[in-house]
Formats: sequence, C-alpha cells, structure tokens
Amino acid sequence: MEVTRASGDQGVDILAEKGEIKYAIQCKCYNADTYINKPEVDSFISTSGRTFKNDEGVTVSFSERLWISTTNKWKMI
Repeated sequence: MEVTRASGDQGVDILAEKGEIKYAIQCKCYNADTYINKPEVDSFISTSGRTFKNDEGVTVSFSERLWISTTNKWKMI
C-alpha cells in the first residue's frame, strides 16, 4: 500500500492506494478509556463517501474505509 498524502480534511486523515484500490483511513489516538462518538464516525463516513481528485486531476472515489484507534470504546447514541 502506498500512502499518497494526508487529505487535509477533518473527516479523513490519510489517503492511500494499492493498485486501483483507494483507501480512506481515519486515525484516533485516544486514551484507552475515551469513547469514540457517533459524530466522529458520521464525519468519516460522510467525507469518505465523496469523490475527490487524485494527483493526476482525475475524479475518483474511495474503495475501502479503514478506522484505526487506540481505544475499543464506542458510543453510538
């Protein structure tokens, strides 16, 4: 997988690709007792569902989403 660039967007932290597959990657470095809340997840899903221009100026969309976090606590209410 090649990390192509930081997205510069609050909803997706890293853009990466492997061949034709485009990854939206969200990273959260929280204390183990901190909860990931629904607005954070909603923002990632919404932003990663949009199209974007690649380095060649071609409009593309993400094929996969990846969430990486340092906590397993989720609060989806």
